[in-house]
Amino acid sequence: MAYTVEQKIKGRIYLYKVESYWDKAKKQSRQRRTYIGPKRNVNKDKTKQIRSSLVSKGQGNVFLLRFLSDKLGLTEILKSLFPDNYQEILALAFYEIIEASALYLFPYWLDEHNLPRVKKMYSPDISKLCDILGRSQSQRVEFVQKWIEHLKPINGIFYDITSISSYSTNVDFIEWGYNRDKENLPQLNMGVTFCHNHSLPIYYNLYPGSIVDVTTLKNCVEYLKVFKLKDILFVLDRGFFSKANVLEMNNSKSKVSFVQPLPFSLKKVKTLIKKK
Repeated sequence: MAYTVEQKIKGRIYLYKVESYWDKAKKQSRQRRTYIGPKRNVNKDKTKQIRSSLVSKGQGNVFLLRFLSDKLGLTEILKSLFPDNYQEILALAFYEIIEASALYLFPYWLDEHNLPRVKKMYSPDISKLCDILGRSQSQRVEFVQKWIEHLKPINGIFYDITSISSYSTNVDFIEWGYNRDKENLPQLNMGVTFCHNHSLPIYYNLYPGSIVDVTTLKNCVEYLKVFKLKDILFVLDRGFFSKANVLEMNNSKSKVSFVQPLPFSLKKVKTLIKKK
């Protein structure tokens, strides 16, 4: 006769098959136990398998950013210039927009977000991609050209400059200069050109940290010529005011109109105000 018994050991229940048999030597009935396993062991295994196949990933934020990238035409332009890496470039941009964190944390963020076509990149892979992009100057210029063509017509342009502080000792552009964030660190400067009628950035330039705002405007105007942007209205703050800049923008070849407040420190401005 055989039957099953339960035995509790350290809080867990185990099952044993018990069989009765006749011991001829001792001339008595005895029992033989055979271990079956933990109670509900089969069901637990099935539950574990089901749970391990379920994965939850973030969708809303990356869905919105992908939608915007596609709608703006950004995805298509990147794909045409960087066909092997455009998905990763966009994913890194999404990561920075959402998290604004160090890139070495990107692969862990990617595990939690629904971007199935993006290759998982660790720190060395990201450094390699950044190096490729840094050396691909012609593709970067072509990207700006295609982006400008996509945005046309472009009417008003806002131009401003900001600084990014850094501890790096390996970047040539990192220099001491006027730090807008009042941080006791060297910096690089970034000038951004913004399209008024589309409310979108056009392009940016990097400058050494010691370069002051007023000297960057001439380069910006030169870039407009390279990208064949004409009849543009510039909106500037008084930090870009200088006689040279006014003459440069007033040059008939540049065809640049501009709106700019004058600094009150100028004697001419004070005189004009007094007259009024």
